[in-house]
Amino acid sequence: MTRKWTGYVEIVADLRKRWESGQILAEVAGAPSIFPYRLRMTRPSAEELSSRFEDVRSWVREVNSIPGLTVVSRTVGARTIGRNEIPGEVSIPNLDIAVSLLEERSAHVALHALVVETQQRMPSLVPWIAAHPLKAVSLTNQWSRLLSVVAWLNANPQPGIYIRQIDIPGVDTKFIEQHADVLVSLVDMFPSDRVYSSDEFARRFGFRVLPQTLRLRSLDPAVLLALGLDDRPIALTVEDASSLTGIGRVFITENYVNFLSFPPAAQSVVIFGEGLDVGKVASLSWIAQVPVHYWGDIDTWGFVILDRLRSVVPHTESMLMDHETLHAHKLQWGFEPTQSRRDLLHLNTAERELYDDLRDNRIRPNLRFEQELTSFTLVEQTVQRLAGSAAPVPNAAGPTSSPGSMVL
Repeated sequence: MTRKWTGYVEIVADLRKRWESGQILAEVAGAPSIFPYRLRMTRPSAEELSSRFEDVRSWVREVNSIPGLTVVSRTVGARTIGRNEIPGEVSIPNLDIAVSLLEERSAHVALHALVVETQQRMPSLVPWIAAHPLKAVSLTNQWSRLLSVVAWLNANPQPGIYIRQIDIPGVDTKFIEQHADVLVSLVDMFPSDRVYSSDEFARRFGFRVLPQTLRLRSLDPAVLLALGLDDRPIALTVEDASSLTGIGRVFITENYVNFLSFPPAAQSVVIFGEGLDVGKVASLSWIAQVPVHYWGDIDTWGFVILDRLRSVVPHTESMLMDHETLHAHKLQWGFEPTQSRRDLLHLNTAERELYDDLRDNRIRPNLRFEQELTSFTLVEQTVQRLAGSAAPVPNAAGPTSSPGSMVL
């Protein structure tokens, strides 16, 4: 097999690795330079020099023609075919030559401009640029605004307002949310005695946050939701929902029609799920003391949601998410456009087997069974088995609303 000698392509590929690690550009922000950068070469042997002399001559011309390199020669074949000097090592002398070889002049210029601006406005952040030069370049168009936000956050600790109320030209809530991770790491560059109580951006920096709400229904007239509300769905803040009493069981469903038509169940409520956003349910003060049943679609993402919910509410049991339910409804099988491939750590054995059957397409490619297609008789039988039935809630003239609640 013919060996590949180190030429222009290999030299640039080696430099590209250093570029992508940030080592090359970091020098612009004051980090130690890696230059002159020496690269040992795979070069022709004495035997190859003899058998492939013209190829070696072409290779030598190629290496020597690369602009800006310092080439260190090595002697080959002195004892066999005579003394021959060929390239044995190259040295890239400085940043400018490396940038030229990589054709990254625009990134170099952009980072230099960022460093100059940062040295003038907020020199404490220059080390951040040195540690993250390529990330900084990717933020070229946003950098000035990011510096303005950092300055505002430093000048206004614990502002007690909504992010929407920050008044900085070109900065809105969406901008801050999109760059929250960068802003946190930039602010962390400043010495501070602040003690952060949360990693979530708004809470971390003392902004007001919108109250989290849950949509739920009582499935038993004996369960008093707020002040005498009937079985119609209501929205409660998590704080208000945490103060409810008399709840003995919780069902969670992802389909709104299922939520509205969920069968009566003794001492139970049903919560309208919100996909992967399971934190609100986990925040309920009493959730750990009651049985929790999750009913989602029988597809890969239904099990991803179940897995995430169980990671924060470990005693959650699945409902109607099994092989028996799936195969009882073959006429209603559908198609899941995009499947999850991730490994799930919080499923039981039966759930994991069904999840693996779905993601590995063992039953049918991209198989999906949507929960709202489940036989309602089967739903009623399952709920009665789990919770027992409750007397139907009589129609009321109108609910009595309470603070923090809203009839939907």
